[in-house]
Amino acid sequence: RLYGAWADCLEKRDRATTRACSAGQPSCDSAQGVIARAVARGVWNCCLQYPVTMYAREIHARNFWDVDEVPAARALEDAFSAIHAEFAQLHGGVDYAAYDTPVCDVGSWSEYILFSGGRCHTGHCNTCPATANVIKEQPSLIENVCGQHFFSRLSQGTHLKKHCGPSNLRLRVHLGLKVPPGNTSYIEVGGERRYWEEGKALVFDDSIEHEVWHDGGDDRVVLICDCWHPDLRRQDFDTFLNDSERQRMKDASEGRFAPLYHCLDGVWCMT
Repeated sequence: RLYGAWADCLEKRDRATTRACSAGQPSCDSAQGVIARAVARGVWNCCLQYPVTMYAREIHARNFWDVDEVPAARALEDAFSAIHAEFAQLHGGVDYAAYDTPVCDVGSWSEYILFSGGRCHTGHCNTCPATANVIKEQPSLIENVCGQHFFSRLSQGTHLKKHCGPSNLRLRVHLGLKVPPGNTSYIEVGGERRYWEEGKALVFDDSIEHEVWHDGGDDRVVLICDCWHPDLRRQDFDTFLNDSERQRMKDASEGRFAPLYHCLDGVWCMT
């Protein structure tokens, strides 16, 4: 966390810093220099993977995963027709909420959230019951208290600058729902580029540095779901999760969910 915060401060100070890690000792006056120093000291394994919330050094790091290696991704892809039907009904008439992140430097990134951290947005899940049920039927998805499940929209011309997700305990799945033609929307993970396709799931390790471009003529929308990394064993959760997270994981496995929002003095706040 210290190295991550240090690098983040330098990144904010100087957005022009883009130097890659190289041989020798990079300057600690740049974000990449701080990351390289942390790697040299054994904090992270690689300069392109620097999650700051939870990190397990022994977990296998790979940019992209095949759908058939991740059963939850295959289940989402198999349920595309039902998921897309619900998305099509809500897309034109729903207000997506702005995704609160500093990585969107051009355009806009917004979301329609279903689950987050083992908590449920009841209203949205009731609006999209088939999608919610597909997620609930996959233990690796619904028990993931380190991730989220939401419809993700990028407006035309959006760019998400290079960033890493918070933990390597998970993989991120994108199910393409609305993708403008012409290979105008794409993601690079660890420098490897892939394109979204409607009806296809794209699985990647979002703890590895990644960047997104959307130059299409209309919105790009995917269903984002986070699943546990295949390398994790049940006993690993005792090591990496705190008591509250383990309880929410147990509750989710039994179909019980805390509300995502609560009312405080007449104002709805995220739990």
